[in-house]
Amino acid sequence: MGLKGDRKIYQDKIDCFLNEAATRGHIATYSTYGSGVSIDNAAQLVTIAAAPSGTKVAGVLMHDVVSVDTTRAFLNTQKNEVPVGSKVQLLTEGEITTDNLEVGTITGGQAAYIGQSGLFANATAIASYGCAVTEESNATSYPMVGRFLSTKDEDNYVKIEINIK
Repeated sequence: MGLKGDRKIYQDKIDCFLNEAATRGHIATYSTYGSGVSIDNAAQLVTIAAAPSGTKVAGVLMHDVVSVDTTRAFLNTQKNEVPVGSKVQLLTEGEITTDNLEVGTITGGQAAYIGQSGLFANATAIASYGCAVTEESNATSYPMVGRFLSTKDEDNYVKIEINIK
């Protein structure tokens, strides 16, 4: 699960901390904000929100964040793992291929929204929460984060253009 290696990163951010275990490819939302520049401010926190309604999207998580005792075990750098409480890389503009999707039919060209538990969703999935969205009148409850560039393949991966403002 997570991300495939074919990705294009046009813009990212590295000023946020994540204090929970999470898998790369999920959409992170702001939990608390630091003051000023907040480069090394531990209050600049993101989370993977179970119910993201009304939250502000920070970006797509590019690391696996793992809960491991680093005095007894090594992080798997080949998987780009970082320990809980570390800074994380968040993609804000680019292209990824992921299987972190809500259930449903995905077609190329559809708008991609943040869904439950940091997953990508289409407008049909968002409507099942009782919140209708369109590209023209995007609901602030479940903001648009990009556009699906393909349909699901046999392993349920889909290519997504990310554009988080």
